[in-house]
Amino acid sequence: MKRLIFATIFLPFLPTLAAAASPFDGTWVWDFASAQLPDRPDVYVVAQGMYACKSCVPEIAAKTDGADNPVTGQPYADSIAVSILNPHTVKATYKKGGKVTGIDQMTVSDDGTSLKDDFEDRSESTPNTIQMLFKRVAAGPPGAHALSGSWQATKFESVSGNATMTTIKVTKDGMSSHDMNGTGYDAKFDGKDYAMTGDIGHTMVSVKLLDERTFEETDKHDGKIDNVFRMTVAPDGKTAQYVVEDRRHGTTSRGTLHKKS
Repeated sequence: MKRLIFATIFLPFLPTLAAAASPFDGTWVWDFASAQLPDRPDVYVVAQGMYACKSCVPEIAAKTDGADNPVTGQPYADSIAVSILNPHTVKATYKKGGKVTGIDQMTVSDDGTSLKDDFEDRSESTPNTIQMLFKRVAAGPPGAHALSGSWQATKFESVSGNATMTTIKVTKDGMSSHDMNGTGYDAKFDGKDYAMTGDIGHTMVSVKLLDERTFEETDKHDGKIDNVFRMTVAPDGKTAQYVVEDRRHGTTSRGTLHKKS
C-alpha cells in the first residue's frame, strides 16, 4: 500500500530528534521535489474481478467489489477494499481495526503511459496527502484494467504541509523525534528498541551516532528490520543528506533536508 511506500521512505523519520548545540537540533524541511525515489517498480494486476499488488511485501490480493478483504503482514492495515471507478481509475481503502488508515486513488493517463497516485494517509491525528507520479515500464496482461503493469515512481508532485517537517534535538545520551502530528519517539544511544508513540503500526526504533554529523535510525516491526535511515548534516549546518534503506522491499532512497530558519 502507498502508506507503506510513503511511510517506508519518509514517515518513520518525520519525527523531532532530541541537547544543546548539536548540528541536528532544529526543524528540518524535507525537499521532496529532489528526492531520488526507489528504482523498483510497483506492479499491479487488475483483471477478472480481482486486484493484486505484486510488489507489495507480502503481496496483496482482493476482490474489486468494494468490500473489505483481509490482508496480513501490513503494519498499517488489516483490510483493503478495492473499487474500479472507471477504465482508468482504481480506488483502494485501507483499514486497521475498522478505522480507515489510508485512501489510495490511482489514475492512468489516457495514453496509458503515466500514472497519478493520490494517497491520503489517515494513520495519524491529522491526515497527510501525497500525490506521486509514475511512468509505465511494463504492460499488463491483455484485456486487464489500465492500471495493470509495472510503474516506476518519478517524483512527488505534492505533499501536504503537515508531512514536510521534522524537528530534531540530540543529547549526549540520546535523541527525541516527533512530526507535526505528534508521532515520534525518545530513544537513548544504548542499542535498545524504543516505541514510536502515536504510531498505529507499532514501530520500534533504535538510534546511534555514527559521527558528530551523522546519525542512524533503525525501524522494526515484529522484531524485523524494515528500514535503516541515515542523516548527515553538511558543515554549514543548513542542509543534510539522507539515505533510506528499505529492507522490506530491497530498495534505497536518497534526498536532501533544509534547516528551517
